[in-house]
Amino acid sequence: MAENILIVHLVSNGDCLMATTLARQIKSDYPECQLTWAVSFKCKQVLLNNPYIDEIWEINYSDQDSPIENVWNNLKEEIKTRNYSQVHYTQIFPDNELFYDGTTRSTTFNVYPNKITVPVQPIIRLFENEIDAVKKFVSKFQLDKYEHKIIFECTPSSGQSEMNLEIAISISEILTRKIESLIVVISTHVNFESPNDRIVNGSELSFRENAELSNYCSFLIGCSSGISWLLTSDWSKKLPTLQILNGEAYGFSFASISYDFKYWNLNTDHIIETDIIDTNEISELVLDALVNFENAKKYHHKIFKPNYNYVLDQMVNYLVLKEYAKIFIQYKKFSLRNNKWVELFYRFIVKLFKILTRKK
Repeated sequence: MAENILIVHLVSNGDCLMATTLARQIKSDYPECQLTWAVSFKCKQVLLNNPYIDEIWEINYSDQDSPIENVWNNLKEEIKTRNYSQVHYTQIFPDNELFYDGTTRSTTFNVYPNKITVPVQPIIRLFENEIDAVKKFVSKFQLDKYEHKIIFECTPSSGQSEMNLEIAISISEILTRKIESLIVVISTHVNFESPNDRIVNGSELSFRENAELSNYCSFLIGCSSGISWLLTSDWSKKLPTLQILNGEAYGFSFASISYDFKYWNLNTDHIIETDIIDTNEISELVLDALVNFENAKKYHHKIFKPNYNYVLDQMVNYLVLKEYAKIFIQYKKFSLRNNKWVELFYRFIVKLFKILTRKK
């Protein structure tokens, strides 16, 4: 009898995108299975038309409910009443923080018990009407007549960047003043009034449609949020990109795409990352990248690595709760991913010593 398998991953858009690899892996591991995915109504769009998902179980809830608290717990109880041969709870919060190893993608994959053998590139499939909608959008704003066509992502939701719509508009104004043959599409769900006709409000496009939009564009300014990860999908064009990140990111707010890509042996030549947030400095960096990306990367790219604080805090918390097995799992996952066995152990001992000797 064929396996009846359920993935439970409700949110968010970017996280669900990364997890589409697991749907592909499950179909590789169990070719005859029936695969269902339980997902929030807010993120269902990520999974539509995916060839590896047989059924989407849409989970609806009100604004007063939380997909990582009561909705999650109620759903787990309901799943017990259903006939699934395997259930994979791949969403990191609230149950899988102990699998944290530095990045969201690999942490998500850690939850799945089998080895990842399929390509890790996120999977998205657009419908013809979405392709047509983007074509009309491109024609409406005459994107094809410009040499530089920039997608600008500006609404991060997990603390991975200090970028926001106001900063994005300011940078776009500088860029459009400096280069005549340049147009910016600000990709956001927030509607806004554009200050000039070469700064385009991209809110009329759906999240998914940005994947098709990338095929008409030449550069991405991102903040490692949903759009940036969407543009790493198998549908999207690989664009040279500047990622503006939070240099003090804690835990899952750490979102270096370059760091993630290197772990999976993916090419990073097209990625520049920085924690600069000054509008003039970012504008100059973008201008440099448009002239000579390789040279700009050489001088401006910053290497980001996850810090230890989140892992150490988690390990101490598990110690207080006397959940000793979780301490080992957390230690093992982070050390294995980052090759920091001795250093993490040393830092853990030092942290414990400081706590125990702290003056009351």
